[in-house]
Amino acid sequence: MGIKVRNELREHIFDNAKDVDDKSFPTRYSEPYGSMKRAGLLRGQDAASRSSTAPFVTGNLKNDTMFRNPTKRSVEVGWAKSGGKIKALSKMSRVLTKPSQPIPKRIIKMLTQMVRKESKRIVKVKYPDGKVIRLPIGKK
Repeated sequence: MGIKVRNELREHIFDNAKDVDDKSFPTRYSEPYGSMKRAGLLRGQDAASRSSTAPFVTGNLKNDTMFRNPTKRSVEVGWAKSGGKIKALSKMSRVLTKPSQPIPKRIIKMLTQMVRKESKRIVKVKYPDGKVIRLPIGKK
């Protein structure tokens, strides 16, 4: 589940260039930065970032998006090394996460569907006398 959520988050932010509120990232840059970005002249610049408004130049932020601490009931998804970048982007109206909504609603919906699918299992309980009881687990 963690890998799927991480991949969906990467796609949402970096490929679709949308923030946590599902809005496109602003296209305004300072004139020198904007012209250098479009020309591909920034240090370590990834070729895909030239025409994108997504918050990446080198790809480091995208590659730093990861999951950790998976359990049966939860998984953490975030940025291991780039906390400062996330805060700086937020100040520039490029909100990747926030306390009131840590991940986009589309991904929350996907997670809900995954959990429902997993929880609609039927558990078989077999007693020593050979009797079998089937117990549905989860919502109907």
